[in-house]
Order: sequence, then C-alpha cells, then structure tokens
Amino acid sequence: MSLDGLKNAVRASRNLVCLLGRGVSLDTGCDAYGGDEFAYDVEQKYGSSPEEIFSSSCLNTRPRKFFEYYRAEILEKRGQPNACHDVLARLEQEGKLRAIITRGIFGLAKRGGCRNVISLHGTIYDNYCTHCGEKYSIDYMMKGNPIPFCEKCGAIVRPGIVLGGEMLDNNKVTEAARFISEADTLLVLGSRLNDDLCIYGRRYFAGKYLILIHDTPHYLDEMASYCCIGQPKDILPQLYP
Repeated sequence: MSLDGLKNAVRASRNLVCLLGRGVSLDTGCDAYGGDEFAYDVEQKYGSSPEEIFSSSCLNTRPRKFFEYYRAEILEKRGQPNACHDVLARLEQEGKLRAIITRGIFGLAKRGGCRNVISLHGTIYDNYCTHCGEKYSIDYMMKGNPIPFCEKCGAIVRPGIVLGGEMLDNNKVTEAARFISEADTLLVLGSRLNDDLCIYGRRYFAGKYLILIHDTPHYLDEMASYCCIGQPKDILPQLYP
C-alpha cells in the first residue's frame, strides 16, 4: 500500500501513543523466551517448559535452575535497539509521541533513547533484593553465579519483572490506560490486533487513527485505519524520515 496516508497521519498527530509488540523485540536479536517456537528447545535443554522455569514458583523453589535459564536465554539474548527505536526517540523529542507502552522486558525503547516508557512487565535492568530491597545492576546479575545474593543481607536478588504467577503493577496499568484514552493516534508496532497488548490498548482508545505495522497479514488488520505489512525497523523510518 502507499505510505502517504500513514505519513500524513503520523505528521498530523499531536498526541501519539505507541504499543510496542513482541515482533519489534524479535527483530533486534532478542529471543522470544515465551514463544512457542522455542519451547521444544528449552524443554530439551532444561527439562522444563519456559512457562515452568520463568515463574515465581521456580524462582522460589529452584533458584539455581531459574538463574541458569535466565542468564543464558534472556540476559545473553537481550538484543540491541534498531532504527525503529531511533524514530520513536525522535518523535518523542519533537513532542509528538507521548508514551510507549510495552510488555517487553528488554528495555529496548529506553536503551534506544526514549524516555517515557511504560514497561508493564518490568525490565531486566531493574533488580532488587527480596529482603532489604537493595538495587542491583544487570552486570551483577550476570556475574552472580549460580545464584545472585544480596551483598548487604544475603537474600536472593531477583529481576524486577513480572514472572508467571505474579500480577501486573496496577499503577502502571492505570497510567497506560490514561495515556491511551487521551491519544489521538495509536501506533501499533510488531503486534497483531488480537495480541494481549492490543486487546488491552484498544479497550481504551477513542482517538482518530489506529496505525498497525507488523510483518504477517492477519484478518483483523482491516480494523486499523492504516495497516502496513513489513518490519517496523524498515517502515517507520519511511513514515518519519
């Protein structure tokens, strides 16, 4: 399709909110720790499914297995920001982009220069002691073999992300809903409209344009004001060069 309509919609927006989906993370080199396509390999390697390992239950009862998986399959595969994040940072700097909302845990948007990012599931860069709350860097988590313990009190240091069996932070959910409800344009990158992030976002969006950019056609694409099939890192720089 022609990109002219999408270009005009982005340029006309004064209150744009971006939903940053899993497809963008995959395109940066991150492995999808929760993706079905990796589940068999994980189970063969660790003897458990990703859902079993990446859970509060595993962290609490089998921390050695949790951190073995966490370092090798997540921290070592956290990817790098790409051209998509460059454009988002520029949109934010120029006052068009109000917020980025994501379920991703790799902190890609912030690492790419964006400031107002609501990471609904937390990020791998926020780590804390489960007893005293002392904060720790990602480098500390990488080095703390086999289990990272707090240097102050000796308790386990955990990643500040939402694991299986845990609830989202209600303050983050409320803040994200407020931004979406005030937006005149909702830019969905790397996600289909039936993904959890989009189902949540569409519930609150009452603005003018719903723009969808992802790599695989889907029957719900017709619900968007504009839809472009392709990689966000390739298309977004064309929309806002």
